[in-house]
Amino acid sequence: MSNLVVPRREVGSDALHRTERQVLDLWDQGVGYRGIAAKLGIDARTVQSIISKFDGGSDSATRFREATTRSTAQLLAAINALRAKHP
Repeated sequence: MSNLVVPRREVGSDALHRTERQVLDLWDQGVGYRGIAAKLGIDARTVQSIISKFDGGSDSATRFREATTRSTAQLLAAINALRAKHP
């Protein structure tokens, strides 16, 4: 039998490990895989794995489409508001 003690990873009140929380925070700030990996000193594949696990996917194209859709909706709302003021 081994006397090896494996340290437990810190889990926060949100049930995320510290590294997972850091990765997701940076991802939400718009930092890419490589940037997150460099800042945290971890492998970019680890970053991608964490993002895929918690963010519903790591597809940059999907994030771009979602951002474009939001921007388009905001622009249309502004146009409609302007038309309502000046029929």
